[in-house]
Amino acid sequence: MAGVAVPRIAHLKLPIATVFTTHATLLGRYMASDHPDFYSHLPFINPDQEAAKYNIYPRFAIERAAAHASTVFTTVSEVTNYEAEKLLGRMPDMILPNGLNIHRFAALHEFQNLHRQYKETINEFVMGHFFPAYTFDLDQTLYLFISGRYEYRNKGMDLLSRRCIPELAAEGNARPPDHRRLHRHQGGDTPYQRRSASVAVDVQRTAKKPADIFRK
Repeated sequence: MAGVAVPRIAHLKLPIATVFTTHATLLGRYMASDHPDFYSHLPFINPDQEAAKYNIYPRFAIERAAAHASTVFTTVSEVTNYEAEKLLGRMPDMILPNGLNIHRFAALHEFQNLHRQYKETINEFVMGHFFPAYTFDLDQTLYLFISGRYEYRNKGMDLLSRRCIPELAAEGNARPPDHRRLHRHQGGDTPYQRRSASVAVDVQRTAKKPADIFRK
């Protein structure tokens, strides 16, 4: 929503250069959640019509106006470059690196110490959450985390769930799994569990919805 200032600056002809960067278009986020083949249909999409359909037209119009009015319009990948051109009507002037080069600032011993401290904190939480019902070897436990907005397919939550629960992959279910079903797989009956019978795997999904925590 901060993009509102960009077209206003251009309209008033203020002596200010602006840069507008998009990591993904607003309309693209909505459509990608609904359409697995979103990018193949992108050339045939009517952006105004689709924005109205998802009831996001005012925000879409602000984003498009900011893209057109900015001095420099940038994005972070070839994919979003193509998406922005088709949905916002302007090809980005430049593709910028997406992320930070953490290796330049890494102090290995500090990360090792932090890893040990945080692992102990997680172990304490797991003991409080699971051990009243049953116990397992924390030294043989792997922790997998995924977090972000509650966009089940866009954020890869479906891939994580299907990898941990093979039956979901067989069903091809695109909807979030019922956490009650996930608990049925504690018994070690799936191929994945047989391969890793000596390793407990805790998976936590964190999003702006009730989080599912399940153990395999």
